[in-house]
Amino acid sequence: MWKNTLASAFLKGLFFIGLQLCVMPASYAQASTPIVRWELQVLQEGRLVDSFRGATPLGQSYTATHRYPLKVKHPCKDQIPTDESNKAIRDEKSHQINELARTITVMPNYIALPLITFSIEAQEQLDASHSFSARPCPPHAEVRTVNASHPTLTVSEGAWSNWQILKKKPLLTYRLRARIATP
Repeated sequence: MWKNTLASAFLKGLFFIGLQLCVMPASYAQASTPIVRWELQVLQEGRLVDSFRGATPLGQSYTATHRYPLKVKHPCKDQIPTDESNKAIRDEKSHQINELARTITVMPNYIALPLITFSIEAQEQLDASHSFSARPCPPHAEVRTVNASHPTLTVSEGAWSNWQILKKKPLLTYRLRARIATP
């Protein structure tokens, strides 16, 4: 009787060892999701005005918003009315926009080394007081909102890739570089 129990325990032990040997290589063979380190620079009229950096797993997105002060020197500040009849214009001037924002969403989609493909969504708030105003002396800053999307911006690993968003007033370019993070 003890021979059957011993043989049964031995066979069960072999079965569990065999099962672990079969399952274990499969769990170790699974590759982890690659992490892509990237840097996005914002160039306005050829000057670097902002940058974003991140380390994002393939297929996941990263969203960030940077706020910056509105740096408008009002060309008509000497023409601000002072009499009571123009109180509404003075009040409108006192409610000026003080900051603008830039929001980006970056997602590495596909890797075929040395190429990395990204999707990028961007929303820019730009001061448009002087370049697009219908009035010669607008009473407050005029904001221009630009939305842009690039579903397949391809970057060679380690090299810059440019994406021109606006061609003029202002010239606005995003440039991106990336590399695969090493563990």
